[in-house]
Amino acid sequence: MLEVGTGFHAELTGRENIYINGAILGMTRAEIRRTFDEIVAFAEVERFLDTPVKRYSSGMYVRLAFAVAAHLEPEILVVDEVLAVGDGEFQRKCIGKMHDIATGEGRTVLFVSHNLPAIVNLCTSAICLNAGKIVQTGEPSAVCAGYAALRNTALKSRNSSDILEEIILLNAANQPSPNLMQGDLLKFRVIVTPPEDRGIISLILRDVRDSYSSFMIRNSHYQKLMGRIWLSILMPANFLY
Repeated sequence: MLEVGTGFHAELTGRENIYINGAILGMTRAEIRRTFDEIVAFAEVERFLDTPVKRYSSGMYVRLAFAVAAHLEPEILVVDEVLAVGDGEFQRKCIGKMHDIATGEGRTVLFVSHNLPAIVNLCTSAICLNAGKIVQTGEPSAVCAGYAALRNTALKSRNSSDILEEIILLNAANQPSPNLMQGDLLKFRVIVTPPEDRGIISLILRDVRDSYSSFMIRNSHYQKLMGRIWLSILMPANFLY
């Protein structure tokens, strides 16, 4: 499973696309017919089943596409970054389905992802790759912590700004911590030297897919301060979820 929705035809209905997409993914017509009701129930698109998918919202589209793929019955299922579909509730439903496949049905699932909480919750063992080489294997929590530390080191090495002197991620006890888990408060301590042209200081948070959120802090708020500026930025738990 590399990309949900591969083979969907915009002009065809949800019902028709279930059969087409299922066939593309290797399911027989009998298998699709047997799991059809489960697929529809999982996707929660019963009311729009006979509507062309071009009329679907993006959320409905990916829910139906994932529902078809999730009901495959291979001995080994390779899942590459396809669980980040739909809203938060549906993502949890997708992870639950993958867990059922791996545990309840006794199948092997190879789950490739940068979603560390999902890896911890879903996997029984983990492998961390860097530049195509294995750097760590073992229990998921430990491997995810190692990956986070590796990522933190890489981000520090990319910082070449003369304005930013230091940025530290803090835990709830205000102690430096390179790793945070979902549900923790997000707090940064930033030390900067004000630019002479009184520009704008902004904190930009980028994820592994290079999506970002930007938090702007205007220099005029600190214009009377000399030397370095210490910023403490606190975000509530699950703010970026």
